[in-house]
Amino acid sequence: MEVALTLTDWSEVIVAVNVCLEGLLQPFQRELYLTGARTERDMGTAMLGRHCWTDEERHLGWTEAFLRLVVEAEPANRQVLQDWFDTHAPAAHAALDALAAGFPFGGAGAAAAEIARDELTKLFEGAVQ
Repeated sequence: MEVALTLTDWSEVIVAVNVCLEGLLQPFQRELYLTGARTERDMGTAMLGRHCWTDEERHLGWTEAFLRLVVEAEPANRQVLQDWFDTHAPAAHAALDALAAGFPFGGAGAAAAEIARDELTKLFEGAVQ
Protein backbone atom coordinates (compact mmCIF):
# COMPACT_ATOMS: atom_id res chain seq x y z
CA MET A 1 0.00 0.00 0.00
CA GLU A 2 3.04 2.27 0.09
CA VAL A 3 2.35 3.15 -3.54
CA ALA A 4 -0.64 5.19 -2.33
CA LEU A 5 1.85 7.70 -0.93
CA THR A 6 3.18 8.36 -4.42
CA LEU A 7 -0.12 8.82 -6.25
CA THR A 8 -0.77 12.23 -7.75
CA ASP A 9 -4.40 11.80 -8.76
CA TRP A 10 -6.46 12.45 -5.64
CA SER A 11 -9.34 10.37 -7.02
CA GLU A 12 -7.05 7.37 -7.27
CA VAL A 13 -5.91 8.04 -3.70
CA ILE A 14 -9.54 7.84 -2.60
CA VAL A 15 -9.93 4.47 -4.33
CA ALA A 16 -6.62 3.12 -3.01
CA VAL A 17 -6.97 4.33 0.58
CA ASN A 18 -10.65 4.97 1.32
CA VAL A 19 -12.06 2.11 -0.72
CA CYS A 20 -9.42 -0.62 -0.88
CA LEU A 21 -7.57 -0.20 2.40
CA GLU A 22 -10.10 1.32 4.78
CA GLY A 23 -12.93 -0.54 3.10
CA LEU A 24 -11.28 -3.73 4.36
CA LEU A 25 -9.58 -2.69 7.58
CA GLN A 26 -12.45 -0.80 9.19
CA PRO A 27 -15.04 -3.61 8.91
CA PHE A 28 -12.33 -6.02 10.09
CA GLN A 29 -11.69 -3.92 13.19
CA ARG A 30 -15.41 -3.55 13.83
CA GLU A 31 -15.91 -7.29 13.74
CA LEU A 32 -12.95 -7.93 16.03
CA TYR A 33 -14.02 -5.25 18.49
CA LEU A 34 -17.71 -6.09 18.53
CA THR A 35 -17.89 -9.83 17.98
CA GLY A 36 -14.56 -10.84 19.45
CA ALA A 37 -14.90 -8.63 22.49
CA ARG A 38 -18.45 -9.78 23.20
CA THR A 39 -17.36 -13.40 22.90
CA GLU A 40 -14.72 -12.70 25.55
CA ARG A 41 -17.26 -10.73 27.63
CA ASP A 42 -15.26 -7.52 27.16
CA MET A 43 -17.97 -4.91 26.90
CA GLY A 44 -15.53 -2.00 27.14
CA THR A 45 -13.80 -2.98 23.92
CA ALA A 46 -17.14 -3.74 22.26
CA MET A 47 -18.41 -0.26 23.17
CA LEU A 48 -15.22 1.33 21.84
CA GLY A 49 -15.60 -0.64 18.63
CA ARG A 50 -19.19 0.54 18.20
CA HIS A 51 -18.15 4.15 18.77
CA CYS A 52 -15.35 3.91 16.18
CA TRP A 53 -17.65 2.23 13.68
CA THR A 54 -20.21 5.04 13.94
CA ASP A 55 -17.61 7.48 12.60
CA GLU A 56 -16.37 5.04 9.99
CA GLU A 57 -19.90 4.55 8.62
CA ARG A 58 -19.94 8.28 7.87
CA HIS A 59 -16.56 8.04 6.21
CA LEU A 60 -17.46 5.03 4.07
CA GLY A 61 -20.77 6.69 3.19
CA TRP A 62 -18.90 9.74 1.93
CA THR A 63 -16.61 7.49 -0.10
CA GLU A 64 -19.54 5.63 -1.64
CA ALA A 65 -21.24 8.94 -2.51
CA PHE A 66 -18.03 10.11 -4.18
CA LEU A 67 -17.84 6.95 -6.31
CA ARG A 68 -21.48 7.32 -7.36
CA LEU A 69 -20.94 10.98 -8.25
CA VAL A 70 -17.92 10.16 -10.39
CA VAL A 71 -19.82 7.48 -12.33
CA GLU A 72 -22.98 9.58 -12.69
CA ALA A 73 -20.94 12.54 -13.98
CA GLU A 74 -19.25 10.40 -16.62
CA PRO A 75 -20.22 6.72 -17.05
CA ALA A 76 -16.81 5.99 -18.63
CA ASN A 77 -15.31 6.65 -15.18
CA ARG A 78 -16.70 3.28 -14.09
CA GLN A 79 -13.84 1.57 -15.95
CA VAL A 80 -11.25 3.97 -14.53
CA LEU A 81 -12.48 3.24 -10.99
CA GLN A 82 -12.48 -0.50 -11.71
CA ASP A 83 -8.91 -0.34 -13.02
CA TRP A 84 -7.74 1.53 -9.92
CA PHE A 85 -9.60 -0.91 -7.68
CA ASP A 86 -8.00 -3.87 -9.48
CA THR A 87 -4.60 -2.23 -9.07
CA HIS A 88 -4.82 -1.47 -5.35
CA ALA A 89 -7.10 -4.16 -3.93
CA PRO A 90 -4.48 -6.97 -3.96
CA ALA A 91 -2.13 -5.02 -1.66
CA ALA A 92 -5.03 -4.20 0.66
CA HIS A 93 -6.03 -7.86 0.77
CA ALA A 94 -2.44 -8.83 1.58
CA ALA A 95 -2.37 -6.27 4.41
CA LEU A 96 -5.65 -7.66 5.76
CA ASP A 97 -4.35 -11.23 5.59
CA ALA A 98 -1.24 -10.27 7.53
CA LEU A 99 -3.28 -8.43 10.13
CA ALA A 100 -5.85 -11.21 10.48
CA ALA A 101 -3.08 -13.75 11.08
CA GLY A 102 -2.17 -11.82 14.22
CA PHE A 103 -5.66 -12.28 15.67
CA PRO A 104 -6.19 -16.04 15.77
CA PHE A 105 -8.41 -15.88 18.88
CA GLY A 106 -10.79 -18.73 18.24
CA GLY A 107 -10.92 -17.92 14.53
CA ALA A 108 -12.13 -14.35 15.15
CA GLY A 109 -9.49 -12.87 12.85
CA ALA A 110 -10.33 -15.10 9.91
CA ALA A 111 -14.07 -14.58 10.38
CA ALA A 112 -13.66 -10.80 10.61
CA ALA A 113 -11.49 -10.79 7.48
CA GLU A 114 -14.10 -12.72 5.51
CA ILE A 115 -16.85 -10.32 6.54
CA ALA A 116 -14.63 -7.37 5.60
CA ARG A 117 -13.95 -8.83 2.15
CA ASP A 118 -17.68 -9.32 1.54
CA GLU A 119 -18.47 -5.78 2.66
CA LEU A 120 -15.77 -4.28 0.44
CA THR A 121 -17.13 -6.10 -2.59
CA LYS A 122 -20.66 -4.89 -1.85
CA LEU A 123 -19.48 -1.32 -1.23
CA PHE A 124 -17.54 -1.06 -4.47
CA GLU A 125 -19.95 -2.93 -6.72
CA GLY A 126 -22.93 -1.09 -5.30
CA ALA A 127 -21.34 2.30 -5.85
CA VAL A 128 -20.05 1.86 -9.39
CA GLN A 129 -22.84 -0.23 -10.94
